[in-house]
Amino acid sequence: MVGTKIKALSDCTDSQKNFIAALTSHEILSVPRAKRWRWAALQAGYSENTAISLIIGPIKHLLEEVAKLNLSRAAIEATWQLSDAVGDGEIDAATKDRLSAAKDILDRTVPKRVEKTAADAAPAAVVILPVKAGEQVQIIQNAEVRELNKIEDVSSS
Repeated sequence: MVGTKIKALSDCTDSQKNFIAALTSHEILSVPRAKRWRWAALQAGYSENTAISLIIGPIKHLLEEVAKLNLSRAAIEATWQLSDAVGDGEIDAATKDRLSAAKDILDRTVPKRVEKTAADAAPAAVVILPVKAGEQVQIIQNAEVRELNKIEDVSSS
């Protein structure tokens, strides 16, 4: 069973453990996608009338953990596929499909390297100093440039 590595699985009922086991089994792949949740519930011993949301609700966090574990395993297998293909030389159409799927899995599972940019840094403070008396100042107002010679002119406009 997949859940042997998940600590919180010990807190589940037998039906919940069986449900998770059914969801992660290879047999579920032969079940049509639209019926997989119900199939897993029936395999776990739940009634046909039991709402799937009532089964999933209490174990949602476990299902997320199981999904992460399965993706991690798939990522390892994807790296094997990529390294096998590199050594083979010729690549046929089926191998290209497998390589594309392996790349997609790795894109979703391998953490991205985050590069820090200047925009990520702490914002810099902007200090506006008062104009010294007698210096010229340009003010752009309504797309019109006016030059002022004194501080008093700046405060009056």
